[in-house]
Amino acid sequence: MQYYKLMYDYENDTNKGLVIINEKNLEFERYDVNGGEKLAANYISCRKEDGKTVETDYLGNNLAWFLVSERLKTLLLEFNIFNTQFIPIKNDDSNKNIGYLVNIIDKVNAMDISKSLIKKVTYHKDGKEETHNSVIKYALQEKEIGDRDLFSLDGYNIPIFISERLKNGMEKSKITGCDYQKIHVS
Repeated sequence: MQYYKLMYDYENDTNKGLVIINEKNLEFERYDVNGGEKLAANYISCRKEDGKTVETDYLGNNLAWFLVSERLKTLLLEFNIFNTQFIPIKNDDSNKNIGYLVNIIDKVNAMDISKSLIKKVTYHKDGKEETHNSVIKYALQEKEIGDRDLFSLDGYNIPIFISERLKNGMEKSKITGCDYQKIHVS
């Protein structure tokens, strides 16, 4: 099966506006999202960017999290998403739910290091030299993915991947705000 890296569609975002997450009110650290643990939060407070509306199903936001509309959440639940948590996002002004944070708890060890393009980046932090692998191009091992339609990789919190089956479902349903990058699969 073919897989895609799922991203927010910044290129076609014409004055859509951002969801601004209030980090001070979070019940967890912002980097805990997609860290493979269930988050202890009943909801997350936010506001909409002044003077703009949030009109897409993948909601652009200041923390680059995977935030989705009710419509996209409903569609995701029709697919094999395994252990995924949806936390309501509530508008501070109206106390209304405007979407959900998608926290992918199950991590898949499917990175094909030999076929991925990775650059080692060295930097200094607190007087110590540290090395970090920066992935330029992902390659995945299909046998490790199984029948998952939505997943993230063990050791990599940020990228989210979807199956071709889910991508087709999203396109058929005219889900907005998404961009897809085809991934090499071995």
